[in-house]
Amino acid sequence: MRLIAGFARHPNAANLLMALMLAVGVYALTGLTTRFWPPANLNEVEVRIPWPGASAEDVSDNILTAVEPAVRYLTGVDSIRSIAREGSAFTSIEFEAGTDMQKAYSDVEQAVDAITTLPDDAERPKVRFDRLRDPVAKVSVSGPFSEPALQTFARRIRDDLMARGLDQVSLGGARDREIVVDAREHDLLRLGLTVEDVATAVRNNTLDRPSGVVEGVVERQVRVLAAGKTPEEIAAFPVKTLPTGEVVTVRDVANVAEGFERASVSGLRDGDPAIELTIERAPTADALAADRTVRAYLDELRATLPPTLHVKLYDVRTEMLWERISLLVTNGWQGLAVVLVVLFIFLNARIAFWVALGIPVAFAGTLAVMLATGQSLNMVSLFALIMMLGVIVDDAIVVGEHADTLAARGVPQTDAAVRGATEMLVPVLASSLTTVASFAPIFLMRDVMGQMMSAIPLVGIAIIVASLIECFLVLPGHLAHQGGSQLALGRLLRLTVLAGLGAAFIGGLVQASSWLLTNGTTAAQGLAVLRPLIELPPALLAVVAILAGLAFAAFVERRLARRRHRAPRDPLTRFRAGFDRTFNRLRDGAFTRIVRAAYTFRYATLAFAVGSVMVVVYGLYIGGGHIKFIFFPSPESEFITARVEFHPGTPRERAIAGIEAIEASLLETEARLAERGDLVADAYALIGRAGRDRGDNLATLSVQLTPSERREVRTPDLVRAWREALPDLAGVKAASIAERRGGPPGRDLDLRLTGASPSALKAAATEVMSAIEPWDGVSGVADDLPYGKPEIAMRLTPRGEALGFTLESVGTQVRGAFEGEIARRLTLGPDAEEVPVRVRQRTAGREMTIDDLFLRSATGTFVPASEVVEIEERNTFAMILRRDGDVTIAVTADVDPDVTTPQAVTERVASEVLPIVEARHGVRGEFGGRDRERRRSFEDLQNGAYLALFVIYVTLALVFGSYWRPVVIMLIIPFGAVGAILGHWVMGMNLTIVSLVGLLGLAGILVNDSIILVKRFDERLEEGAGFDGAAVGASADRLRAVLLTSLTTIGGLVPLLFETSISAEFLKPMAVTIVFGLASATVLVLVLVPSLLGVGRDIGRLFSLLIGRRRDAGGHGLGRAS
Repeated sequence: MRLIAGFARHPNAANLLMALMLAVGVYALTGLTTRFWPPANLNEVEVRIPWPGASAEDVSDNILTAVEPAVRYLTGVDSIRSIAREGSAFTSIEFEAGTDMQKAYSDVEQAVDAITTLPDDAERPKVRFDRLRDPVAKVSVSGPFSEPALQTFARRIRDDLMARGLDQVSLGGARDREIVVDAREHDLLRLGLTVEDVATAVRNNTLDRPSGVVEGVVERQVRVLAAGKTPEEIAAFPVKTLPTGEVVTVRDVANVAEGFERASVSGLRDGDPAIELTIERAPTADALAADRTVRAYLDELRATLPPTLHVKLYDVRTEMLWERISLLVTNGWQGLAVVLVVLFIFLNARIAFWVALGIPVAFAGTLAVMLATGQSLNMVSLFALIMMLGVIVDDAIVVGEHADTLAARGVPQTDAAVRGATEMLVPVLASSLTTVASFAPIFLMRDVMGQMMSAIPLVGIAIIVASLIECFLVLPGHLAHQGGSQLALGRLLRLTVLAGLGAAFIGGLVQASSWLLTNGTTAAQGLAVLRPLIELPPALLAVVAILAGLAFAAFVERRLARRRHRAPRDPLTRFRAGFDRTFNRLRDGAFTRIVRAAYTFRYATLAFAVGSVMVVVYGLYIGGGHIKFIFFPSPESEFITARVEFHPGTPRERAIAGIEAIEASLLETEARLAERGDLVADAYALIGRAGRDRGDNLATLSVQLTPSERREVRTPDLVRAWREALPDLAGVKAASIAERRGGPPGRDLDLRLTGASPSALKAAATEVMSAIEPWDGVSGVADDLPYGKPEIAMRLTPRGEALGFTLESVGTQVRGAFEGEIARRLTLGPDAEEVPVRVRQRTAGREMTIDDLFLRSATGTFVPASEVVEIEERNTFAMILRRDGDVTIAVTADVDPDVTTPQAVTERVASEVLPIVEARHGVRGEFGGRDRERRRSFEDLQNGAYLALFVIYVTLALVFGSYWRPVVIMLIIPFGAVGAILGHWVMGMNLTIVSLVGLLGLAGILVNDSIILVKRFDERLEEGAGFDGAAVGASADRLRAVLLTSLTTIGGLVPLLFETSISAEFLKPMAVTIVFGLASATVLVLVLVPSLLGVGRDIGRLFSLLIGRRRDAGGHGLGRAS
């Protein structure tokens, strides 16, 4: 109390605090990073173990079964996901939230190093903890150049960008180099050599070795230098010395050349080789600043490159980010304008001005809190700022209106300001606590959904804290020291508006002149004199525009001053008096009669309210099905991907031809639906990879579309048309097209099958896919257990055992012949690139078959492999997925929300398909992906809602000193859901998890309106009014305040409701929830709360009669009892 009075009575403390908050807010605005989504913590440690030549099943059985038990029971481990691919093992260990990841990384590293059962020829495990980075953009380098030349250009770009401060730039589509030593079989046989002998020769001559120190007067280090590292030098290495003294070199038995590793991924753009650079930034870096750095560098670079080398910037996340931010900022300004209009209509202009001034002050304080707590400006946090736009002024409205009421009763101005703040301190704090409690359950949401939505309560709480500071420390000081008259304030407002119009006119003139000069029109000749003005820096140009606007305002004001003696009264004053008369007549007349009638027939009123809840909730949602539930409405995707799987063994050249034909079908589809370039902005192909799978028989075509706001063809329509236009290509095993979606990870349908062998799981998944593919609205059906190359299984024959062969000796020689042996990994070039030297065996210049192979026995004789082993061919899998130690296959699909919902498809699979598949194949099924997120989010929100309701009840019980009053206030919350559901139906939208989050925020706002009314009810009772009169009168007394708090909140969000941009669709459900829910509940608060108070008194009387107690003289019953 003393603090409030001290700030109110001090001559400039309030202004200094306001200036400090504004200054800190401006500083925070420059320091806050911009991003598309809120940051998500990465609590994963990855382990990779290469095992060249091994099948996915070998990797699963020999590596993953050793790694998973070693890390599964470490402290803090939440789940384990492993992938066995041909030639490599991958394990991702996810830790619980809040785990010390540096310690977790160290624990995983120690556990993996302690494993002693890994295969001998498996490479050293690589443990990595990668910090989360945000993508900035991609750059492609393509043209009619060799791959080594393109890699040189790409590495130069990468190094330059990282030197300019970009956090990470990685290359994609650049095949890994290797030096291949192809040993000729007939020469090996002739000289009695094997691949291992050649590999040993290479290994022994390609490494520098320190050899001690020679002591003496001057000590000298001794070092044995490698014989060479180039293909020509390796070819000269000695392999064997013959009895005649002749030296056999590598060149005598093998061909040495530089090439690329098998199964490497290569890029393709417009038929030319291409390399893709992915640019990423750290979470603390600003996306817009990173974008400016990349663009400035590329502008400088292009002038130095050959004309046939194409460098293209695409997938620029900041373009999407800026468009979305601009969209929300525009809606925010429009909402602010609506809020200001509402304030100046309902409040005295003097009070409205000081209340409105609190908006930028509170926003500035909010930005400071956001910076201090490590938040960012993103789609969710900006929406939260817009959502709280009207809530900011609620506290100031209550304080300002009460202070004005006291001043009207004759209380001195300073005392009125102090009393207005101190007397409203408890109810305002109570309403703030209940709002915080309503937002707090969002903090309990786990996984990615919780991290995305956490920005809403963080921003909401920051705004509430900032608005409380402004309301109780800044506003009373302004109200206590305000000077001048209504006319002076009207003049200030008029000057402000005129200055703004003048600045806007100058800005528009400069922008139009700039466009005319840039486009070289005839009209531009007369505007050449404005070029110096147009070329001014933006900050200086803004100053010029503002000064011009002020000059215009001064001119208009001077003209008005000459005629002021003709105006009998300021127009603002005339409007204020007329509006107040009309409002008071409505309040004291029709409104009071309606409330009195509702109170008199309170049980009918209550029945009508409960009936409306049942009709709307059951009729529109539960029973009628007119409104569906979609877990998360992802923004329309601007990226689509075609995933193509060719039959195993398909040559890379045929895969390239196939992906080019598929790209041609895309361009034909675009030409059929729109003009060339209207839909497709860019396309980039990868040969050798599809999703998480790698192999020469796989390919991916990534397509970037034009922004959704600039095209009429929607992404799902384009996907369907392209899918229908896909050519029927020979050798294509499967092809699918899917959108890249934002929001929580996972597909709409994600059925995970476990509990059986990989072959049994594959059969079960195939049956599930064949069952759901014909369903309406289901597309992109696929599983993640693809078949790989056919496998040749070998077993020792009795003759092979008799000749002394073992599985180890046979496996080593066969591996050396076909996969080859990595003799050495050389570090070459200025980038210290790791280049393997692979020694393998070939016959007459071609790849070998088992029938061509001779194996050396323990006695040194060579025996045909066909006499040593039996051969059996069988199908294998290219990849095996394991979760928490169990082999798992996931059947995934996309769901068209215009046809059905993911939840409906999931329920249908669970009831119609899954039981049959489980019984037939002996598997177990559970749903993951977004369905898992949905279930966990519902569980978290439900638990949080219970906790929030309890906190709200306790807070209200303490404020009102009653057990019943909080119940009366909180009973209004369910009626907000009526308006929310009705609003979704009116707007033609589905309910989403975002709608439910908005419903939590709505609950706090509704409680605040009820607090205002019930508080006035108690004051009327204390003033001696009767119970009935106090209930009806309280609603009339607080009509203006309730309407103001509701209309300001609604006004801040109304522009977003009418936003036509596709990008805003995923946020609009929350706006619909709050706007329609608050609009309907506001009416019910004013009419229903007095009726509930009356019902409470009736119940109190009934209980008094039942327990035989006489009512006290006050006669307030349970409506007043605690």
